[in-house]
Amino acid sequence: MSNTFVPRINESTMSVFAVVVDGEVAFAMRYPQEAENAVAALSSDPQIVLVPEELKTSVVAGWTFDGVNFIPPSE
Repeated sequence: MSNTFVPRINESTMSVFAVVVDGEVAFAMRYPQEAENAVAALSSDPQIVLVPEELKTSVVAGWTFDGVNFIPPSE
């Protein structure tokens, strides 16, 4: 028997986003409404872009994407 704590998820307070590819739901993401930044960003019809391996530990909020390159914020 495990003593692992698993919190109960209140589905009524979750925002659910479907990732749709060519008209078909590929998967669904659930975020608690308290995750306001994530919910706001995902509610704005974002573009999802794979971050290149060499930048995956660098790219964070504040960077820009010009359609080809990720650009760090200017100081």
